[in-house]
Amino acid sequence: MGADLTALIRNHSARAVRPIRGFPRPTAPARGPVVAGGLLLLVVFSLLVASWPVVSASLGTAALPMGGHTGLAPPGAPTPLVPLPGPRLGHPALRPGSFVIDPNQSYTAEPAPMGVTDFGVTPSGAGYAYASPLIQASADIRSFSVSTGSAGPNMTFQLNVEDVVASGPSTFVFWIQDVAFFDTHSQVIYWEDNVWNLSGGTGAIYASSVAGNGSVIGSTYYADVANGYAGSGVALSEPTTITARVVATNASGSPHVAFEYQDGSGWVTFDNVTFPFTSVGVDQGFLVDGFQYTPLGGYYDAEWTLSGPGGGLSQRAVTADLNLTLSEWNGHNLQAVRSAYNHGGNTAESMSNIVDSFSPNGTTGALYGHSVIGSGTLAGLYGPGNTATLRVSTGNVSTGTIGVSGIAVPFVGGLANLTLAPGTFALQLLVNGSVVGATNVTMSAGEYRSILLAPFQYYPLEFVSVGLPPGSPWSVTVNGVPLAGSSAMLSTALRTGTYSYAVSGVAGYYLATYNGSINVSAGLNVRTFSWQATVYVSDFVAENRPPGVVWTVSVDGQNVSGPTDILVVSLPNGTYGFTASANRTVTITPTTGDVQVVSTGAVQYVFFAISPGELQGSVAPGAARLTVGGAVTNLSDGTYVVSLPPGTYSVVASLAGYQTFETNVSIAAGAASTLNINLTALPAPPATNGGGGLGDLGGTTWAILGGLVVVALAGLVVLLRRRPGPRR
Repeated sequence: MGADLTALIRNHSARAVRPIRGFPRPTAPARGPVVAGGLLLLVVFSLLVASWPVVSASLGTAALPMGGHTGLAPPGAPTPLVPLPGPRLGHPALRPGSFVIDPNQSYTAEPAPMGVTDFGVTPSGAGYAYASPLIQASADIRSFSVSTGSAGPNMTFQLNVEDVVASGPSTFVFWIQDVAFFDTHSQVIYWEDNVWNLSGGTGAIYASSVAGNGSVIGSTYYADVANGYAGSGVALSEPTTITARVVATNASGSPHVAFEYQDGSGWVTFDNVTFPFTSVGVDQGFLVDGFQYTPLGGYYDAEWTLSGPGGGLSQRAVTADLNLTLSEWNGHNLQAVRSAYNHGGNTAESMSNIVDSFSPNGTTGALYGHSVIGSGTLAGLYGPGNTATLRVSTGNVSTGTIGVSGIAVPFVGGLANLTLAPGTFALQLLVNGSVVGATNVTMSAGEYRSILLAPFQYYPLEFVSVGLPPGSPWSVTVNGVPLAGSSAMLSTALRTGTYSYAVSGVAGYYLATYNGSINVSAGLNVRTFSWQATVYVSDFVAENRPPGVVWTVSVDGQNVSGPTDILVVSLPNGTYGFTASANRTVTITPTTGDVQVVSTGAVQYVFFAISPGELQGSVAPGAARLTVGGAVTNLSDGTYVVSLPPGTYSVVASLAGYQTFETNVSIAAGAASTLNINLTALPAPPATNGGGGLGDLGGTTWAILGGLVVVALAGLVVLLRRRPGPRR
C-alpha cells in the first residue's frame, strides 16, 4: 500500500464498489438526546481512563485511545459481534424528501473537532450517499500551536471513516481512524490507528474480530502505533504537509484495511488490518451516507479534523494557518468530496478557538478548509452551490493523468470526475508524462459539465525541395523539431494549428525566404521550397596597406589583385580556403585561412606590416666598438647583421689607437645593405733629442711648475693691495 497513487488506483479499480447492505433505514433520528449522549460520553471516558494502565502496557506511552462520541457504547461483558441481518436498499446519489441526518446533532458550537467533513449532506440540507475504497486527507501546515495546559502542547489530526464489511447476509460496521499525534512545540509527529466496532450491541471488539500489527485494548478498540517506521517519531519543520490515507481491499476472500501516511518520507503503510471472524467477507468500502446513522447512533461520514490529544480531551488553538483537504476515490480518480462541513461528529476529541472557512484556489480549483485563530461557527464549508463539477472523458486513453492548471490528477477507466472551485482552468491530458491533449474550460458556481478531452489528432505535413541536385542534404526545423535528409521530401505529422519553420542554407543555393509559418489543417499539408543557385559578394579588406603595395587573393579558383584596400570575389554559400600574398616589402596576416559565406557574403580582413631591411658587413679590427643608430651592435669574428625598419641610421666604429669611423646609411624595406669598415691607425708621437731641456720635463713636472707660478702671482696681488697710500 506504500506504492505511488497511480499503482494504488490501478489495484483498486479492478473491483467496483458494491451496494451497501444490512441496516434498516430509520424513520427518525436514531441518536438519543444530547443530554443522554453526554452522560454516555462521560461513562466512556471514565472507563477509558480506568483502563489506561492496560493501554499503556500494550501500546507504550505514545498510544492514546481516540474517544468515541456519544453514540458509542461503553465496553461491556465480552460478547460476540452482533450482526445486523437483512439487506437494505442501495443508495442513489441523491434522494430529496428522504430522511436526512443532522450534521450538528453531535456538536453545535466549539469546542468541536474542526476541519473538513463529508456527512453525506449538502450545506442546503440535501442528502446523498456513496461508498469508496479509498479516503485521503491532507493538511498544509504553515503554522500551528495549541495551549500547554494539562494535555501539554499536543493535539491530533484524525482521519475517521466507517468501513462496511459484508459476510453472507450480515453486515458489520467498523470505525476506522488514521491518526497523527502532533506535539506543536517540538513538532514531533507519531502515527497511530484505531478500529472500533459500531455494528451494534455493546460495541465490543476482540482479537478474533480484528487482526493486524497492533492489539485489542480491553475488548474496547484495536490500536497500533507506527513505531520504527519512517516519518513517525520525527520532528517536522513548518511549513510542512502531512497526508493520511485509508484503503479498503479484499485479498484472498478476506477484507483488509491499510493505514498509510506521508509526511515527507514517502508513503508508508504501517498497518494492514484484517477481519478474521469472516473468511468469506467482502469489504464494501468506506460509507458516507446522509440518510441514516450507524447502529450505535454515529455518522456514516468521512472526517479530517483538528482534535484534542486522545482520550476524549479538548484542546485550544493558539496560532493557526492551515489548509485542509479531503478526497475520495470515485472509481476513476481522487476527487474532492462533493460537500463539506467545517467540523466532525464522531470523535470526542475537540478543538476550540478555530475558524475554519472555505478557501478555494482560483488557479487550480482546489477546495480547502482554511483554519485560523478565532471564535468559529459550525457550518457548511462548500457544496454544489459554490463549487462546480467537471466530468472529463479521455477518449481512447484509459489510464493517464489530467493536469488542472498544473495540478496532477491520475485517473483510470478513461474518465475523471473533478470537484472544482469556479474559475477558468487549463486542462492537459498526459500519458507517461507527455502532453497528448489539451483544452481550456471555464466553470461557474453550481455548474455541472461533461467534456471530452481526447488525444490530439495529427495530420501529415510534407516539405518538398525543388531545384537542388539529387542527393543534396537539406533540413528544416518545424515546431522546434529538426527534420533532415537528402531526399526531395521531408515529412512529419502535427495536430491542427499554426507552426513556424526555418530552413537551413544549402551551399551554392538560396531561397527567397528561409523562415515562415504554415497552418496545419485536417488532411494533407504541403509546403514547397524552390532553390536557386546564387553567388554573394565577399570582401577581402586590407588593413594598414602601404601606398602602392600590390597584393593578391586566391579563393575557389579566382585570383584577384591590385593596389587597393578591398579586393572583391563572388562566392556561393559555403566555406572556402583562401591565400593572400604581396611583394617582399611588406608582410601580411593571415596568408591562408577559411572564409564562410552564408546568404549575405563574407568579409575577411588581411593585416599589413612593412618588411624590415637589413644592414650587414664587417669591421676591422674585430675588437672595435660598433653602434648602428646609437645602439651597440655585437660583432661576431668581425662581422655583423642588423635587421632594421626602413630609414636612415648613423653608423659609428671606434677603437683606441684608431681613427673613429662615422657615416650614415639608408635602409630600404625588404632590402639588404652591406657596409664594410676598416679603421685607420693613428700616427705615433715624434721622438725627443735627449738634451735635458724643458722639453724633457714630464707632464707631472710641468703641472707642478704651473701651480707654483699661480701661487706666486696670487701673493704679489695681495702685497700690492696692502701698500699704504699717501699721507694727508
